[in-house]
Amino acid sequence: MSTNATIYTLVASTNRGRYCLDDPECGHGLTSGEPIALLLGGHWIEGRIEHSTMYDQPGCYHSADDGKHHQPAHEAAVQDPVESAMRQPLDLFCGYYFIARDDTVCGLCTGMYVRLR
Repeated sequence: MSTNATIYTLVASTNRGRYCLDDPECGHGLTSGEPIALLLGGHWIEGRIEHSTMYDQPGCYHSADDGKHHQPAHEAAVQDPVESAMRQPLDLFCGYYFIARDDTVCGLCTGMYVRLR
């Protein structure tokens, strides 16, 4: 199996909830089942893109309330680590994620390096 030598950077697409390569408006948009390789820990890991459609599937993630919106910007308070660990989720989201050949699941984020396979 050959891997494309071109290295792309994962960016947020202008199509909400999706990812593109290099350019959010006209870059290649990733889709379910697409074979790619991600650079993780200095190694190219081969796998594929998938999309979670139900909240009990892999690939779902939550966004936690960091409390920063409750404080005026000029009041830079040090946050208690226990309090930080107990932040409540704001929402749970379904989305795209990566499944390596060994079935390990990894979330996607902007800035990751990608090769098409």
